[in-house]
Amino acid sequence: MPTGTKAGKVSRVIAAAIDFWSELDADVLRCLTERPGEMAPAELGRRLGMSEQAVCSILAMLAEAGKVRIRSVERIM
Repeated sequence: MPTGTKAGKVSRVIAAAIDFWSELDADVLRCLTERPGEMAPAELGRRLGMSEQAVCSILAMLAEAGKVRIRSVERIM
């Protein structure tokens, strides 16, 4: 195996993963921008074809990065 081949493959995989997450972030932010006001994670999930849990994870990461603010939490009984 030529020197640098494995490192090059790893770099491409990392770049692809970053692109994947960047696209997801952009999709969530676009949905939030298209509909002003509050939107529940379940609604975001329906619009994006994702589970509510997946959307919650992405929202938590976006909130940590300062890109969104989570304003409401509801207790489920």
